[in-house]
Amino acid sequence: MASLFEHDLELVDSWADAVSISKGYQDSEVIRDLTNQFRDSINKRIENAQSTPINLSVRRLHLLAAWSYLVARSTKGVVTVSDIGGGNGYMYDWITAHQGVGIEIDDFSKSPLEINWNVFESKEIADAYQANKGKLQVNFLENALANYPNKSNLALMSCFLQYIGNWEDSIDSILRSSDYVLIMRVPMISGNSHKVYVQHFSEDLYGKSNASWPLRLFSEKIFMDFVEERFHVIFIATDSEETFPFEKSIFPMKTLFLRRKLTK
Repeated sequence: MASLFEHDLELVDSWADAVSISKGYQDSEVIRDLTNQFRDSINKRIENAQSTPINLSVRRLHLLAAWSYLVARSTKGVVTVSDIGGGNGYMYDWITAHQGVGIEIDDFSKSPLEINWNVFESKEIADAYQANKGKLQVNFLENALANYPNKSNLALMSCFLQYIGNWEDSIDSILRSSDYVLIMRVPMISGNSHKVYVQHFSEDLYGKSNASWPLRLFSEKIFMDFVEERFHVIFIATDSEETFPFEKSIFPMKTLFLRRKLTK
């Protein structure tokens, strides 16, 4: 679910219409294939835990910029991360590679910074990944409000909000417990209304089951009005490597790094 392509998108009138048309992606075959892929990748992830790549993606640079900002202002030796819709927890690998923290348990005793990384996914995916994670120091939990920590230093939402109906409620739920929020891969368009589509997937694991799901292109005005009422914007950046089509043109997705406004 990175860049979007016009031939995969079917414009519909409303989110309810998109939901009724979409097949979803939670069937047993997809979950089995994702779990097998995840389990097979664990050893390689452990081997590469200390390896920092020379060429970094734009999204990885955005994550590291936000992380550096957060850690520089942290007064404690523990950072708790809520990775909402974080898949197999790959962004944990990105951080630990640059922190000098490995995936092996013993390596944590050598690091001045303890990272408590929680990935929130659908129950089926979370249960399968948690049971097959080996020594990967990531907790996989069902994406439910009751499972969110009382306090999170950083909440991550990458390629997530555009795929859920209650995006405002999700932001507000995270807002109550998170100091900082990093939202990545957000498709925003000009205009005073969102555009809703069904995204049909025809390739890779999702394509095997002809998966499809609702998708929203956000009105930048509506989205930013909502965000700025609740957060201080630390930075907004564009990701030219991950794009989406709109009105016969190609646009970059956006990254927003936000700090919760303190309540009086």
